[in-house]
Amino acid sequence: MDFGKKKTKIINQRFYKCRLEGKILINENIDKIFNQECLKLINSKNNDYANPSDFYANFRLAEQAGVPMFLGVHIRLLDKVSRLNSFLERFQRTGKMTTEHESIEDTLLDLINYSAIELDTYRQWKKKITNGKELDTDNNDIPSVYSMCRND
Repeated sequence: MDFGKKKTKIINQRFYKCRLEGKILINENIDKIFNQECLKLINSKNNDYANPSDFYANFRLAEQAGVPMFLGVHIRLLDKVSRLNSFLERFQRTGKMTTEHESIEDTLLDLINYSAIELDTYRQWKKKITNGKELDTDNNDIPSVYSMCRND
């Protein structure tokens, strides 16, 4: 048996064993990113931007402008995408991927965290507008954000 087939067999056996034990098999690097780095960063930023009684205090400000909170989070996520694009453009021009105030890794971790926050705030919004009714789909079961925000 060549090395590639042997390695695949070992991985498949490990996956099967984890599945039997009810464990989730995840890449150790990904596990570290989610469970250590992202959590550390989100907790640090929570101390800067929110308060102990309301994790989403800063994001909730979007609602004061008549915009659902998850859209406010999405705008901030797009700011991070824009920053990431700047890093990559700078890298293509200069071979360097740093700025004075933030690293590309910080931006990527922020994107993961903002995605999780957007998903949570979207689900909260969806539950609120459907009076707590659980929906199986995102299709046409809920009114569009546009129709809810219009004043006509």
